[in-house]
Amino acid sequence: MGAAASVVVPPEFEKLSEHDQAELTKKFQELLASAKSQEEALAELVAEIKKDPFGIMPGGEIKIPLTKMLDAIEWSLKAGLTPFILDDSEDNKVDTFFSYQSASILDGKKMGLDVTIKKVPIEDVMEEARKSIVAALKFGNILCVALTQAATDFATKFNDKAEPCTSSPLDLTDGKSYLPLELFVNGGRELIKEEWLNALFRDEDKEQGFAFARDPEKFYTVVTSRFSQDDYKEFLFENDWGMPKPMEQYCFIIVRPEEELAAAAAAPGEAEATDAAAPASAAATEAPPADGA
Repeated sequence: MGAAASVVVPPEFEKLSEHDQAELTKKFQELLASAKSQEEALAELVAEIKKDPFGIMPGGEIKIPLTKMLDAIEWSLKAGLTPFILDDSEDNKVDTFFSYQSASILDGKKMGLDVTIKKVPIEDVMEEARKSIVAALKFGNILCVALTQAATDFATKFNDKAEPCTSSPLDLTDGKSYLPLELFVNGGRELIKEEWLNALFRDEDKEQGFAFARDPEKFYTVVTSRFSQDDYKEFLFENDWGMPKPMEQYCFIIVRPEEELAAAAAAPGEAEATDAAAPASAAATEAPPADGA
C-alpha cells in the first residue's frame, strides 16, 4: 500500500480484487494527503472493507448478479443467517454452480418425491439425507439443500423431531440425529460442534473411532430454490409445512442478470431491492405442491 509499508496490511485487503485494491490504495494516499496518520488512514480503510456492502438483514432480500453470490453468502454467514438463494433462470445457473463446487447436494425435491410418489420409507430417505450431511461435515464441504421448484416439507416432515419421523422405525435412540432443524439456523454452523458430530456420525463414518470434521470452518448450509421472488414465500413459508421458520433466520439472495440489475439501478425508484434488504412477512394459506409433501 505504498507509503503504508511500515503498517501491517489487514488480511481483508489481500482478498480484494486488483481493481478494489487499487481503489483503496488511491484512497489511502488521499487520506495521507489530508493530514491523516498512517494508522488513522488504515483504520478508516479497514472499517470500509469490513462494512457489509449488501445491507443484509434477518429475513431480508438482496438482489445480486451471480458473480457476487459467494460474497453475499459470506456476508450472510457473518450476520449469523442461513443463505437462501433464489434463481429462476432458465438454465439454473445457481444449482449448476454448486454442482461443480466442493459441495454435498441434499436433493430436497427427490426426498419429497421418494416418500409421496415412490413410497420409499421415510427412514430410508432420512438416512440418505444424514449421509449427505455427514459427507459435508467430514470433508469441510458446503451442504447445498437444493429445492428446485419443490416445497419440500422440512418443517413438519423431514426433521428429527417431526411426527412422521418419530413415529417411524427410524432409530433415534442414544441421541442419534439424521436431519436436525439446526441445519437451517446460522448456516448450520452448530453442527460442527462435537455433540452434533457424535449425534450424526455412525461407526462406519468415524475415523479410528472418532467423529472427525476436516476443515470445519469451511462447512456451511446454503439453500437453493428455483421459485421466483414473487412465489417463494407463498409456497415455502406461508404455511406450517415447507421450510423451517422463522424467515428471519435466512438471508434471501435473489440472483438476477447483471444487465437487469444495471437497468434497475439506472431507473429512479426501482433500485431499492437491489442492494437493500426488504423485511419478510408470512401468513398461512395455501396447500403445498404435490412433490413437496
